[in-house]
Amino acid sequence: YYILQKNLQVIVIDLICSMDNVLLLARDLQLKIQSNEDSVHKLLGNALHLQDVLHYTEELNTNFESINRVSGRSYTSVYTDQNLTPADKTQFAKLQKENTDLKTTLDDYQSTLELIMTKYRQQVSMHVL
Repeated sequence: YYILQKNLQVIVIDLICSMDNVLLLARDLQLKIQSNEDSVHKLLGNALHLQDVLHYTEELNTNFESINRVSGRSYTSVYTDQNLTPADKTQFAKLQKENTDLKTTLDDYQSTLELIMTKYRQQVSMHVL
């Protein structure tokens, strides 16, 4: 009886240690999920901001096209070498590159966000089931 009682105490202690480990793992998982959610919210905010910038840039281009149509000038003729100073040409090239970079960054943010959300959903569904 005494040996059985000691064995039972060892089993109970092992069970308590196992439960503590499970609780620690669950707490770590909760912190990781919360951290991932924060990252997702930041990425989403950045993606939305870049999407707004892209929208306003497209709207500006549309307005330029409308102005050029009304004025009888073509969109490209406004920015010919004859109309731009060297400093303006440099600035214009920088803006074109920045627009291209912003579009690329927006695409990257969106694909990264989709990947993160897919992984997040997989983890949540695995732990819920």
